Amino acid sequence: MGYRRCVGRVGALAVATRMTVSIYVAVLVAMATVVPASASASSLDVSSRDRTALIMGGTTVPTPDSAYIDAVRNHFIGPTHPGETIEYIAVTAPMEFWPITGVFRLVWFVIGPQSVWGLNGPGWPDEPLWKLSGLFDRTFDGSVRGGVTNLEDAIAAHPNEALVIYGYSQGAVIANIEKRKLAEQYPEGTEAPDIDFVLSGDLNLPNGGLSARFPGL
Repeated sequence: MGYRRCVGRVGALAVATRMTVSIYVAVLVAMATVVPASASASSLDVSSRDRTALIMGGTTVPTPDSAYIDAVRNHFIGPTHPGETIEYIAVTAPMEFWPITGVFRLVWFVIGPQSVWGLNGPGWPDEPLWKLSGLFDRTFDGSVRGGVTNLEDAIAAHPNEALVIYGYSQGAVIANIEKRKLAEQYPEGTEAPDIDFVLSGDLNLPNGGLSARFPGL
């Protein structure tokens, strides 16, 4: 299916993507109020599903856990893809921001939902505290570059499948870079992979995203 359709579907998802830094907390609260799905998405056979969803977290969340994925399913991908059978797969990426990743963890531990930033949540991976301090992390740019590689590996692991790529915050930045690369690789009029993008906390959002408000940030 052509990339024009892919881009068109991205436009149709404007309600899901029109979220900026000013409403991050609302997104996080929504993630905390999720009702887990009764069926295991990982049990779906390739022939029985419509799409595969590749899920990326934000800064401090290198690997989304089941609660995080349930929140994305119920609040973002499910409503934008009604009636579709989708398998949900977590994509592991660095999601670091030297030197303040540790500060983010502490702030969100206080104000964010415990399902994400509690001590047992994906925002605190099973790593030593010196690593979680953020002082030894990659820079934001370095982390994003690593995340793009991780995302492309995940895409390559599902050839010829219809995909949904979800990213939050830093994950949305990674998804935007990949979307631009696909647009260059598959110009309008050429046959391209069937990929939808659903983004929240998008720093590149033209109307309000931090990266759009402060070019070069």
